[in-house]
Amino acid sequence: MGFSFGFVTFSNEKAMRDAIEGMNNQYLDSRNITINEAQSCGSSGGGNGDLVNNLGTIARVAPRN
Repeated sequence: MGFSFGFVTFSNEKAMRDAIEGMNNQYLDSRNITINEAQSCGSSGGGNGDLVNNLGTIARVAPRN
């Protein structure tokens, strides 16, 4: 099984930072999760550069063993 990803949008930067600090490297359903601030992919990808803004967070969940 591969990695799973999810995006969360916060209303303010403090809420985002608190979530990253509180949840990064924790276990969810026996799987380690990594929480990072999402970065805009810019306008060079042919899509909307504002799709992911600096108040977004990406969560990566490790595959089950």
